[in-house]
Parts: sequence; structure tokens; C-alpha cells
Amino acid sequence: MNRHDTHWEERLRSGPMGADAMLARMRPLVSHLLVRPFVEAYRLVADVLAHNDLPAPVDDDEVIKRALGLGRQYVAQGRLRSSESVSVLLFQTALALMKNRDLLAAGPDEPDAPDLAERRSGFLASSATCSTGWTGSRTWPSGATSATPSVQGRPGK
Repeated sequence: MNRHDTHWEERLRSGPMGADAMLARMRPLVSHLLVRPFVEAYRLVADVLAHNDLPAPVDDDEVIKRALGLGRQYVAQGRLRSSESVSVLLFQTALALMKNRDLLAAGPDEPDAPDLAERRSGFLASSATCSTGWTGSRTWPSGATSATPSVQGRPGK
């Protein structure tokens, strides 16, 4: 950490804004080739949730089934870099992330959550901005591009 920022401990103690600022200035510590399948898989699941009228709570198996079909289609069309992104395991981790962000169920206090579709679309859009900055972007049906995370900073903050 000292190699990237000699004051990293102070920035972390200053709270989330300091940590975000520090991370925004850092180069990725992993290769984009390792991260790309995760980002593309998460985008596939977000695409399924945003463009399919799936009721809340969502059936995980149905989302995975649709994501597998969409992923195979995108591989055939050259919209994904490789078939590595089309993986049940990666889709399961994407669903776990989306559960944590309340994108699968409306929640106990909001049985219908009128903003659920909007939040799902927002996640898809943010995953598109997350992927800018990689070489060789791909166009998705929504018009957003899929590439790799920016080394300039974390978008959306």
C-alpha cells in the first residue's frame, strides 16, 4: 500500500470518502483479463433483470437459465470476449451481489416496489460505466458498452 499512497492509513481512517479517493488514484492490483469475466457475467445478469419482466422475488434458477441463453447469444455475436463469462458460478455471485443491493426482491416493507425496475436499469447502466476504460469495448443491446474497469478511477462515485 505504501507504494501507491504513503498516507493510506490516514485516508482509510478518514472514512468512506477517503478510501474511495485513494482507490480512485490506484491502478488495479489484478489484471483486467482476470476481472473481465466477472464484470461481463454481472452485466449479463443485470441485463436479464433489467430487460425481462421478472416479478419480485426473483427465481434464481430462472435468471441463471436466461443469463446462460443470453450469454451464449452474446458470445456467438462477439459481444463478449470469451465464453468464460457465461458461467453458472459467476451468475450465482452476481445474484448474491444483487440480493445485497435489493435488486431481486422489493423488500418486506415494499411488496411491489415501483422503483425496482428503475434500480435494476440503474445497476446495468453503472456496470456499463464500470467497464469503460478497457481496450476493445463491445456494444450491448442497451447501447452501453462492455469493456474493462477504468484505471483512472471508480465511476459512479
